[in-house]
Amino acid sequence: MAIPDARTGSNAPGSAPTLPGLHTSDRGRRQLHSCRSRQSVAESLRDGSADLDSDTVADGDRGHAMITRPQTVKGDDPAGDAGFTLTELLMAMAIFGILMAIVGGAMLSGFSTIRTVISETSDQADVQNSAEWTTRLLRYMDIPTGRTAAIDQLGPTSITFYTYSGTGDRNDVPYKAKVSTIANANGSTSLVSDIWTPTMVAAAWTWPEPAVRRTLLTVPQGVAAPLRLTLATCDTLTECTSVKREIAPAVLGPVSLDVGEVPQSVTITIGNPAEPGTLVTQRVRLVNLG
Repeated sequence: MAIPDARTGSNAPGSAPTLPGLHTSDRGRRQLHSCRSRQSVAESLRDGSADLDSDTVADGDRGHAMITRPQTVKGDDPAGDAGFTLTELLMAMAIFGILMAIVGGAMLSGFSTIRTVISETSDQADVQNSAEWTTRLLRYMDIPTGRTAAIDQLGPTSITFYTYSGTGDRNDVPYKAKVSTIANANGSTSLVSDIWTPTMVAAAWTWPEPAVRRTLLTVPQGVAAPLRLTLATCDTLTECTSVKREIAPAVLGPVSLDVGEVPQSVTITIGNPAEPGTLVTQRVRLVNLG
């Protein structure tokens, strides 16, 4: 049997038999291996077992598949996980600090305004309560049995008198009352009222019990007295149709009145003189006298 020639495909004498179409040369083996390599890569791409792009080539000389550029998967970029730089952090902190300063300043200003309003409202309420209490005591001033005058002492910031205002358990007895200002140990000044309960002794009223003190208003140190008093009188001979005179005493002492002259009203000014807006001035008509 003749052996095919490697170049012509015919059988040369003395050679081993070969299959038709099979080349046993080095070039043929390389081509066959390259084809198989490309087929393996293609199958891997179809199965998803390899992540290749269009730059995958085959080395024809070596017969090996080469991956020259792998695909980049989103999220795997190291630059995306780098975080913030020191400059960015400093800028963020600076912006946050500026915003906090603006907001904090506005809040502090608001709180200060609220405190001021609350303080002024509280002071105004104290002044109103003090004026109402003093007015109640003065309005029902009268001369008790055993006494010759309704007012014992009168000064620019103090008045001692008798009243049927019913400040205690009974409203048909004359209580002794004193409205005055006192200096406190811390330098402030307070407006106070002292009330004595009466006791009948030998058909005359006496006031032996200790006084009950009530603090009405306090003003800071260095502020003038929170009370000013002015007494207006009238003449009973003219049925008190008009004011006879006004007495604004400079010192504390008894009130000297003419014959037929009686107290008609007391004008009080209560409040903090350093804050004119808080001052309350009232003219109290003495219903039992004038």
